[in-house]
Amino acid sequence: MKKSDLVDLSVKVIGIYVIVTSVFYLKDLYMVLSFASKPEATMNMSFYFIGITLSLLLGLIMTFKSHGIAKKITKEDAIIEISSKIDMAQLLEIALTIIGLLILIFKFTFFFSAVYRQVNQLFVETPFMQQMIATDIATLLQYVLGFVLISKSASLSKWLVSMKK
Repeated sequence: MKKSDLVDLSVKVIGIYVIVTSVFYLKDLYMVLSFASKPEATMNMSFYFIGITLSLLLGLIMTFKSHGIAKKITKEDAIIEISSKIDMAQLLEIALTIIGLLILIFKFTFFFSAVYRQVNQLFVETPFMQQMIATDIATLLQYVLGFVLISKSASLSKWLVSMKK
C-alpha cells in the first residue's frame, strides 16, 4: 500500500465525518428558523446556513476528491508495508463501522429521550413540541445513519473506493 493510499483513506474518512457533522447541524438550523420572527434570528440563521453549506461542501470535496487531495499532500510516494493483507476497501469498511458505532453510542440517550417525548406527547400536551419534533426526527435520522453505516459498510466502502478511479 502506498503512502498516498493511506492519506487518501484518511481524507475520505475525515470527509465522511464532516458530512455527518454538518447534517447534525440541520436540526439547529430548524430551531433558529422557528424563532425567525425576531430580528436578531435572521443574522444567526444566515451564519448557520453558511456554516452548514460550507462544511457540507468541504466534506463532499474531501470524500469524493480525496485522491487528488492525497496526491497534493504526498509529494513523494513511498510504499508502506503493512503486515497483513488488507486493502483500501477493507480499511474504509472498518472506518465506516467505527463512525457508525460512534454515532450510535453518542446518540443513544438522545434517541431514547426522543422516543419518550413522542410517547409522552400522546398523553400530555407540552409546549414547544413543534420544535422538539424536528429535533426528534433529526435524532432518529442520525440513529438510522449509524445503523446504515454499520450494516452497509462493506458496500459503501467498495462504492467509495470505486469513486476514486
